[in-house]
Amino acid sequence: MSRHHRDDESVDARWHNMLRDEGGNIASLRRLMSDLQDHLEDEPELVGHPGFGNALVNLGVNKILDDEGPKRTAAILLRMVDAVSSGVKPRGTLAVRLSDTDA
Repeated sequence: MSRHHRDDESVDARWHNMLRDEGGNIASLRRLMSDLQDHLEDEPELVGHPGFGNALVNLGVNKILDDEGPKRTAAILLRMVDAVSSGVKPRGTLAVRLSDTDA
């Protein structure tokens, strides 16, 4: 069992608990993203659904809008468009940096 979460705790519960932590613990966010990726790999039918990627983008964009507002969200999305169109891909578990607050 991890010292940060119980092994039987759902991904949703870990996400909720991490978001309540106002310390903004980047390590916790990275662990959560890893857990989420592991969970998604166990759900090939869900991930293979044609609307799955769009659903994830919608969740992400709505969260960024809530956090950053429309102007900063638009700037982040423009950087995403630039990264995607230029062929930039994340290396390993590293994300393509789109803002100063990327985990």
